[in-house]
Amino acid sequence: SAYSIYAQPQQQTVNHSLGLYIIDKHGHERVFLGNDFTPSQLAADLETLLKE
Repeated sequence: SAYSIYAQPQQQTVNHSLGLYIIDKHGHERVFLGNDFTPSQLAADLETLLKE
């Protein structure tokens, strides 16, 4: 999909991807962090956007 997120029904569970989008103050998607991001990466991206 346009957002790089998927879901696939299984017998008893649902497989899905994990992602976090960071949206800037203008409503634009600026950063996508997949399921392997660290708190440090998130903090650095947020600090950068807050300075803009």
